[in-house]
Amino acid sequence: MIVPKTEIFRTAMILCAVCVCAESTTVSDFLKDVSKGIDTASKVRTFTAETAVPVIEDKTITFIFWLPDEGYTPKRVTLCVRTDKHIKKTVLKKAGKSSVFWAKVKKNTNSRIDYWYETEADGQTTRELDPLNRVIVYAKPLVSTIKRVSDGLGSLELIPLLPSESPLIYRRDITIYLPPEYAANPEKRYPVLYMQDGQQLWDSSACAYGGWKMDKVANELIAAGEIEPIIIVGINNSSRRDDELMGWSAYHRADSVKSNAKADPERILQTAVDFESYVIGTVKPLIDCMYRTKPEAEFTGTGGSSSGAMEALYLGFRNSSTFSKIAALSGGEAYYDDLISDYLPTDRSLKIYLDCGDQNLDAQLLTASVRMRDALVATGYTEGADLQWNLVEGAGHNEAAWAARVPEFLKFLHGIPKGN
Repeated sequence: MIVPKTEIFRTAMILCAVCVCAESTTVSDFLKDVSKGIDTASKVRTFTAETAVPVIEDKTITFIFWLPDEGYTPKRVTLCVRTDKHIKKTVLKKAGKSSVFWAKVKKNTNSRIDYWYETEADGQTTRELDPLNRVIVYAKPLVSTIKRVSDGLGSLELIPLLPSESPLIYRRDITIYLPPEYAANPEKRYPVLYMQDGQQLWDSSACAYGGWKMDKVANELIAAGEIEPIIIVGINNSSRRDDELMGWSAYHRADSVKSNAKADPERILQTAVDFESYVIGTVKPLIDCMYRTKPEAEFTGTGGSSSGAMEALYLGFRNSSTFSKIAALSGGEAYYDDLISDYLPTDRSLKIYLDCGDQNLDAQLLTASVRMRDALVATGYTEGADLQWNLVEGAGHNEAAWAARVPEFLKFLHGIPKGN
């Protein structure tokens, strides 16, 4: 099913970061107004655009639950707060005739509060993240959280199952890292790095091999003054990952070793084209709308590893009016040859980080990585200036190896010159 653009953008409400609400009557007035059951959606969106939810006051926290599906109202909603020793559950009250549920609880901690909801309807109990608070802890399963601005750490936010206009591109989660200072600087805008395989990026056991720890590394590098504060956007992959990320390659479409050899090459190519449109025409505009980004190409980058490296180069080479920075880890084979022959840029508007290991699969990719480096140098790119190529000795083709290189490419793409 093709999802209209208006539907895509309606799925994501513009929300504020969690902060202290100065007037307790604001919540009371909202609940009183919404309890009439008239124009609930509009009232919820207006309230949450002005007031962070959950609403934190001096001694209490008001949790508000509402699902944007107007045809579905749970019979019962339970708040589940995770503590050190157990899960504390509180049944929410229904606000009059509306589909809004709420509970006011005592604030007994100044540390992070992790929570979720359980909804009951038609004999089924469903676990739900807070649809009015995008801040999450990346865990299995994901949990919503109330994060304290004073903790000096960045935060992760979730846009769940963002749809595409194309029937070839499955909806997927988008996870956003915001730098530690983001909430405290409401007038400041930030550069953005769009990364493939978003489910592998974070400091969490929910990611394979502990993930790349990009949130942790970014926190540390920003605190040390080694990189500028940035926003990192993780785009989850799908079961069509290879076609989405490499379907533009003639080698990929013709490779008889691959399971897609019997598939329609034109469909594979269209999948890649539509994924490119999804990143540039859906994900990026939504991020620019919802967050305080510097949307210009000068401040926008893309990156990935393995198949994600091929896609990062493809996106950057073809869309220099959108991206100016590329991080491509452990890419190669004939995909790089296709990039060189069909898409190699000549305007030198990009800053490119390339690398490859020399163990297991990376050993097979290495010669193509060298060819890519040489092709870029031949067009005028200069190593140490707008191009960095690294041979990572002893590194293989795995998440742990890529995680170890996160500081390297972040400092190359977003580093602060010494003395500044």
